[in-house]
Amino acid sequence: MEYALNWESWSYITWTILLFWAAKKPFEKKDVLLFTVFPLMFGAYSSTVLGLFTNAIEVRFFVLFSIITFAHCPLFLFVWIKAKKFEN
Repeated sequence: MEYALNWESWSYITWTILLFWAAKKPFEKKDVLLFTVFPLMFGAYSSTVLGLFTNAIEVRFFVLFSIITFAHCPLFLFVWIKAKKFEN
């Protein structure tokens, strides 16, 4: 469990720094969204699955986290597509 928490915390710290960098010119750096959001969501979800299988978290937390994680994927794709259209 400690491994998953360490991995997740460093991922979010790195992601935050990268997004601050991309915020300076968001339309020029919109592709940052694709290669940061989905791998990080996958990492966070996989560490949650690991926590579920090792009985470190409850099933209700896993279900809630799954709903939140998968609800954000279409939102990020929508924002990326809108940014592409706005650019042209």
